[in-house]
Amino acid sequence: MEEKRFILDKKPNDGWRLESSKKNEEYPKLIFGIDIKKMPENCYFILDCNAKIMVERWGDKSKTLEISCAPRDKLICQNDKELSFSTTLTPTLFNKIESFRSGDNLRARIIIERLFLISYSQGNKSADKDYPETQSSYIREVLISGSDRTIDWHHHTVHLSVTYDASQFIDNDHRLIIMRDAWSKKVLSQYGMGDRFIIEIPSKLPSIPAGTPREKELNVLKERLEKNIGLLKGVVEEYNEKRDHEKCVMNVRKISDPLHKLGHNTQKSADLSRLKLYGKHLIENTRTGSPNISQDMIEDVLAIADKIFNQASKGPHGVTTGKQGSQQFEYTPDQEDAEMLLGIISLIYYWMGKKFEKSMIKKVILLFVTSLKQTNYIKLI
Repeated sequence: MEEKRFILDKKPNDGWRLESSKKNEEYPKLIFGIDIKKMPENCYFILDCNAKIMVERWGDKSKTLEISCAPRDKLICQNDKELSFSTTLTPTLFNKIESFRSGDNLRARIIIERLFLISYSQGNKSADKDYPETQSSYIREVLISGSDRTIDWHHHTVHLSVTYDASQFIDNDHRLIIMRDAWSKKVLSQYGMGDRFIIEIPSKLPSIPAGTPREKELNVLKERLEKNIGLLKGVVEEYNEKRDHEKCVMNVRKISDPLHKLGHNTQKSADLSRLKLYGKHLIENTRTGSPNISQDMIEDVLAIADKIFNQASKGPHGVTTGKQGSQQFEYTPDQEDAEMLLGIISLIYYWMGKKFEKSMIKKVILLFVTSLKQTNYIKLI
């Protein structure tokens, strides 16, 4: 008895794409394909399938997003180069993927838990695709041997039962790598995101260097940045997992409050002195700006933090008292409200943290060089 094989490649190919919606389809389809390395003769009609796309974030391999998919075509013929799977990219699924991705690169693989096929030798893909579903009653399991991607079948039967699980392949050579720029070009722009701006910050929130600044006000700033950057990481993680918009806004109020309390009223001597110190430390020492603009830059950033705090503070309150007595107002933040507030306050902490980090490093270097000069290790020129 002659034995023939149906052989698939180890991972999805690089031809993944977003396919425009066709007539009577509301949303486009996300297509992934596995190359067919060898296939028996004849065409095969797909009677039943249970498959899924498993997606991992490049920067966090501990979590996996499972996406159900189905064969793109009902027929597979000998001249086909790939076995394609599709999933309808609805707004709900799009947001789910974007929330999971969080601006990171992705790795993907396909698992076929069940794929039942029956010989369809009547013709080609232009033939009647409504093949009698009753034929599924004749399907039976056949011997599956060799590697997990090799499907053996017996010559005397016209039925195939296919399984494919790439979970044992854990290295990158057996995962489809989806880079950020490719996702942006193939999906974001094609999905109608071209009219919207997308901000992705691959940099992590900075860690404030160890050490205690000599200036008291700088030490206060250091402690607030350390504490609240830690809290901010937790807020971002919670929002990515739960997408609770109202809770996010309340959290933004908490983490923006410490910056809100850093007064920046130039009419008050204490505030003016603080602004000048921050300007010198964060702007001048990092060579970002000259002394004549450093104070204004810090003042502007703290003013933005004030506005974020005020905006986020509307959420926890349901009633306010005006000149005419009690006034009821509502504030129910949606996705765009939460992400605007969280995005801006995250950028402010990112900016202040990086500036503080750079300034501290520069100070340490200057102290080290000065020490060497004083001990005659470096000749003064």
